[in-house]
Amino acid sequence: MKLTFLGQNSPDTFSGGRYHAWMMAEAAAFMGHEVRFVTDYKPYFYDDFAAYPAHRNIQIDRVPVLKQGGWDIPDHDCDVMVVVPHGAWTPYFYLRARLFAARHRARLVMISFETPNWFNSLAPAPQDPSAWNGWKLCSKGASMVLSSTREGTKYAKDFYTTCRKHTLFMECPPGINSIVADSVMGETRQKRIIFLGRFQKGEHKGILGAADFLCEAMRGYTLVLISGIGEASPEFVRDLEARAARYGVKVEFLYKVSDEEKFRELKKATLMLFPSRFEGFGLPPVEAQYCGVPCIAYDLPVLREISGDGLEYVP
Repeated sequence: MKLTFLGQNSPDTFSGGRYHAWMMAEAAAFMGHEVRFVTDYKPYFYDDFAAYPAHRNIQIDRVPVLKQGGWDIPDHDCDVMVVVPHGAWTPYFYLRARLFAARHRARLVMISFETPNWFNSLAPAPQDPSAWNGWKLCSKGASMVLSSTREGTKYAKDFYTTCRKHTLFMECPPGINSIVADSVMGETRQKRIIFLGRFQKGEHKGILGAADFLCEAMRGYTLVLISGIGEASPEFVRDLEARAARYGVKVEFLYKVSDEEKFRELKKATLMLFPSRFEGFGLPPVEAQYCGVPCIAYDLPVLREISGDGLEYVP
């Protein structure tokens, strides 16, 4: 089968959704399918998959996918077009995907990472549903809307109301980079607590409230804050370190780490804190479980679906 992925990427920023889509491409190539990825940049995490057997078999076509004019999807045979949506209102991006799929009689699959009815029911800072207008536009021509979880599909069915009657709603949970995780060996557990999140557009991720979790029980530990998007402001760093000093806690900041660095940190840690108020899937707790690290998280239905009783939940 010939699969084409269409999506934005960044050369210097991590995105869980982009990671998920690339993992799908790697899996499809490994299964022997012919895979192309039409994108503006080679993903930031591209080299994290260098050890995957079919990594070099994925053809990357570089075009300015977020630019309104002056580009088009390179013409080629295609059986399935997988659209990786993004947050900006770029109707031409989604219309090109629909027209390309129709012209080549290809099935159009749209990945739906989350929907506003789901996000706004849980996140502390609601977002304007119009940010998803492009996703809705794409869904009108989709043969399949692909969520990460059953919880996501439940909300997707209520949100994408203009789909064709035969559109399928299904799930494809992302995997973790177990090849890299397994390659990290020899680390010993230390008094380190991992806190994953992001400092940019991440109010719901909880990292901005890290100081609220400091307590006497953490005395003698190092709190490691890992961010894939954005860096902490000087004010945040100053306030966190001042409060941490009262409890005898050291603080480290790590930005845009590779998968190897991430799994090395996980295998040195004794605990992960994951106080996210909303997740479309929740990859870090799964990675923590894989590395044998206990994880404390808010009791979100999506985390229950994926991780079951493998996490320590708090209200």
